Order: sequence, then C-alpha cells, then structure tokens
Amino acid sequence: MRTVATDVVLRIDGRRVHCRRWGPPGRHPLLLVHGYPGHTRIWDRFAAEMRGRHSVVAVDLAGHGESDWADDYCFDGWVADLHAVATALELPPFTFLGHSMGATLGFCFTEAHPEMLDRLVAVDGLPAGAWEPTTPNAGALPPGFADLHAFARCVGVDPADLTPDHPHRHLVRPGADGGLVWRHDLAVRDAVLRELRFDTVRWHRTAARIRTPVTYLRCGLTHVGDHRQTAAVLRHFPTCDLVTIPDSEHSLPTRRPDLLLAAVRRIGL
Repeated sequence: MRTVATDVVLRIDGRRVHCRRWGPPGRHPLLLVHGYPGHTRIWDRFAAEMRGRHSVVAVDLAGHGESDWADDYCFDGWVADLHAVATALELPPFTFLGHSMGATLGFCFTEAHPEMLDRLVAVDGLPAGAWEPTTPNAGALPPGFADLHAFARCVGVDPADLTPDHPHRHLVRPGADGGLVWRHDLAVRDAVLRELRFDTVRWHRTAARIRTPVTYLRCGLTHVGDHRQTAAVLRHFPTCDLVTIPDSEHSLPTRRPDLLLAAVRRIGL
C-alpha cells in the first residue's frame, strides 16, 4: 500500500534519529511509537488513515529501523530522545500512541513530561515494572537468515506476502554474506528485558504521578498479562480507561491495523 509520508532525519546527541510524517501541519499532532524490535513502517497503513484528522509523526527509536544505534539503551534514554523529537518538531501539546514497548514508554514519557501531551493511548503495553515476560528466551532471535524464505518462516508470514511495502521487510537488511540480518541492534533485547523486570515500587510511583487522560487498548488474545492482571494494575491509574479489542493479537498495527483504527475511532481519536 502506498502512503503519502515524508521522511525526516534529526540529530540528537550526535545520533541520527529517523521519523516519518503524514498529513499537513496545523492539525492535532499524533506521535506514534513502536515496540521491540519494530520501526516506523509498522504504522504505514494506520497512519495513512489517521492523517485526515491529525498531523502524524512516527519515530524509529535508537537502535531500531533507520535510526542510529546507541552505546547503550534504557527507557529513560528513549524518553529523552522522544522529548527531543517532540520539541524539535514543535508537537506539544500532542497525543502519544504507543504499541507494546512503545506503550510502556508512553507511561514513562507521561510521568516525566505531562505538560507536553494531552492524552496517552497505550496499545497492549503495561507500565514499566508491572509485567515481565515469563519465558526464559523471550524476544530471542537468530542473528540472521540465509534468505527471505528463512526470514518469513521466523516471523510467520507467507514469503509471497513479503512485498517491498510489507512492514516486516523493514525488519531486516542485506548482510555482508548475501543473506539478511536484523536492522535493529540485538543489544536492545537485554536492555528491554532488564527494564521490564517486576518492580512494584516503580509502577506504583508512575500511577501516583500520572494525571493525563490514558486509554489502554488491550488485545483480546495478548500475551502481555491476562485481563485480570491488566485490570488490577490499571485500577491504580485514576485517569485510565481500559478497552479490550476482542479477537486481536499483540501485533495489532501490522496484522490488523483495521481493528486498531476502529478502536481509536471509538475512543474519539
């Protein structure tokens, strides 16, 4: 699918940070933030629909997509980069919509910079400290692939569907040996797992500080906490509404952007 988007490159602390923009300036800004190991192109279909109402910006977090890699990674560092992007592009006040780790960063950003945004929409990503992966090899990935077919098997997609515009094609790049390697820095995984460790004090502090309106969109078939756990956590956030999207898997922006679009329309975005 072709989308009308403009690539924007910013320099933050000497690093290249890549963004994509949809829609004319002057409309209400919407900042889209991907999860691990995503990139801006997961939003192409969704953003193309949202640009009728919003000036949409998506960011490649450091270590992902077309942004430079960093010496190390942590949620505070990504939040600082997002603050710099929002300031440089004159977004505030804006709506923050994040998916998975991007939603977790949304809670972090809202806690740190409440004056910059008017709403947080968190798509299937709980606050830092409120949930952690339960499988020992969560997020573990092979370093590369012999060819596109091997990559397709890894991500569970028919090779015939991996057209140049398919968002999964932007997860990899040509390797030196003629195969494919990941675009994202493999060091990101350990940083994410470290940040996602259970820490009740951390997420209770976040809940106590956030007064910005929050809508949590929970995928009905998600692996990110069961419904009871999610509801129990979000009850501590006095300004948060919980909405479940039935029959939806965690990878909503890439697999079912139509369901995500319908959900955000229902909440008035």
